[in-house]
Amino acid sequence: MSDESNRREGTSAAAGGTDQAAAAADTGRSTSTDTNATGQDRPVSDAFRAIPAYLSELVDYVWHYLHARADGVHAALRRAIIYALLGVLGLLVFAALLVAASVLLLEGVAGWIGMLCGDRPWAGNLIVGVVVLAGVAAALRLALLRLVRKWKLQTERKYEELRNQQRSQHGRDATQRAGQYTRQ
Repeated sequence: MSDESNRREGTSAAAGGTDQAAAAADTGRSTSTDTNATGQDRPVSDAFRAIPAYLSELVDYVWHYLHARADGVHAALRRAIIYALLGVLGLLVFAALLVAASVLLLEGVAGWIGMLCGDRPWAGNLIVGVVVLAGVAAALRLALLRLVRKWKLQTERKYEELRNQQRSQHGRDATQRAGQYTRQ
């Protein structure tokens, strides 16, 4: 053994570990040992050797947490899909009820009109069919005309606003400028 290792062993053996700990406590320095749960001394190097195990455990806990969060997101998505499908199903049922009610109403009206036409059900069906189709066509035409008129007004307002901005920035707008070149 070398002299240095003999000195280290002799110092720790002579001090008995407790004197060294007491001296370190008086000076505020740490010792090279700590105490485990059973009260036995354990070198700090054992603690350093345990770090990879603790890190491995921490990584496992983090992965567990991440998996739990991902499963929570998947469960929420599944619930959202189920509610969306239930909503679509409810909408289809409601639409079917409206169609059935409309058919029953129109059949009743057609039967009444057919009875008024001298017990001719075909005449009632024909009259109701023509009136319903004409009503739907008129409603679609009216809606389309209103929509086109709305789009036209929006476009006119947009270009009027652009011309106002041009007049405030340049003293004239594109229409006035174009009019100057056409008069020349």
